[in-house]
Amino acid sequence: MFAPQPNSFLGLKNVLSTTHSGHGDYYNDLDIDADIEGEQETMPDLEATDGDIASKSPDSGGAAERLLLWKQIIASNAEGVTENTHREYIRLADACVKFLLAKQVIYAREEFLSSSPHCNSDEMIAAWIMNDTGLDGKPATGPRGTYTHAQKMRASMTYIFGRIYGLGSQPWKQARSEKGVVYMEGNPSISEKVSSYMVSLRRRKVQAGETTTSARAVSPEIMAKLYDFNHRPKYGEISNDASQPSINGNDIHQWGGPLCRKALQAIYTLAFICMLCVDEVLKIQTNRITFAEGKMILTLPFRKTHQFGEIKPFVLHILSDDEAYLCPVRAVSEWINASKINTGYLFRRMASGDRPVSNNSPMTSEQFLEMFRNNLLDIGVDFAPYGTHSF
Repeated sequence: MFAPQPNSFLGLKNVLSTTHSGHGDYYNDLDIDADIEGEQETMPDLEATDGDIASKSPDSGGAAERLLLWKQIIASNAEGVTENTHREYIRLADACVKFLLAKQVIYAREEFLSSSPHCNSDEMIAAWIMNDTGLDGKPATGPRGTYTHAQKMRASMTYIFGRIYGLGSQPWKQARSEKGVVYMEGNPSISEKVSSYMVSLRRRKVQAGETTTSARAVSPEIMAKLYDFNHRPKYGEISNDASQPSINGNDIHQWGGPLCRKALQAIYTLAFICMLCVDEVLKIQTNRITFAEGKMILTLPFRKTHQFGEIKPFVLHILSDDEAYLCPVRAVSEWINASKINTGYLFRRMASGDRPVSNNSPMTSEQFLEMFRNNLLDIGVDFAPYGTHSF
């Protein structure tokens, strides 16, 4: 714990205490892990996801140099938020510093906002959020007292430390140098303590009658728009004529072809209807799916919420034409028929040329996330708040 004035932030100390007993309502490891993963996904690192490109040497087309250039461009020009959002995050960061200075938790801005922040910066962030949403357990009122505003405050810190100060999206954790010196590394906003507080805050707000909605939730309306776009003729038709590519080379939406989009639709609908995390969907093997007349049965061997088995099968019935955009039976059938995958992982890593890899290599969550966000841009939706837990 940092050491502010005596008796300050008693509520924060109570919420963050790891030795607290009888407060299982506050701590749920699965919720905290999901919260940390979700916050990481608001600011993904640029990585090579096409194995065919990543495996090339600099002498075989300059892939390494291009990747470095892309990273430099993204770092300087494409920070993942709009200019208005950037200014709002800067304003919130200034407000956080002002709060910490007023409470005499820090005595200089650089103690907190820097590429080497104070070792207790995560607790400082939680204290600042608590100040607007209910300091020391006292309820706050007005728009600034909502859970949604708390999410925005936390997002500003994730962005400031991750993008402005270059700390990335790795969780805040203790490390040790070769000489045995203990120090903190990572992004202080992406920490177990901040996540613990956010999980606890959300539950308190719900108990107090506030309806909280995740900033990353995919709605049926978004599902419908993604379905309609991915089923446009030039994106939905698989051409067998090499001289007639399915996508115009000058098209800004050329990031993914028909097969790629069919895979995404199947992943979207399974995650949405079965309320699964995307990484759970990506682990599905073909022998876990059986088809019967008008329905599909999915059996999962493992779920984060059922770590010791006893998982009931999902019996999914085909939906009407009006609800085709939500129908996993249609989407999975279309994907299997188009990809010809009938053994191993259902969703393979996508290689260049709009094709799944031939070996039994599952699609990674990083590749899915990149394609998902490109798909959101197709329909004019800001991708920044969305991740693999959005469904």
